[in-house]
Amino acid sequence: MNSAKKVIRHERLFKMLQRNPFLTDEQLAKNLAVSIQTIRLDRLSLNIPELRERTRPDGRKRAGKAESH
Repeated sequence: MNSAKKVIRHERLFKMLQRNPFLTDEQLAKNLAVSIQTIRLDRLSLNIPELRERTRPDGRKRAGKAESH
């Protein structure tokens, strides 16, 4: 995979989730024209939690605590 393409996709993914954290992996995959698995791998590499963690009121705090252990 072209790394420039990947960087652009990561930027778009991050911006999309900043605007709407309720987007599902399926919606993200469709908007970015990639597979759901690619979205999941991208989220992992960017430390972006899955939907249920992103949308929890204290999800960011929990995600931060999990990373610090």
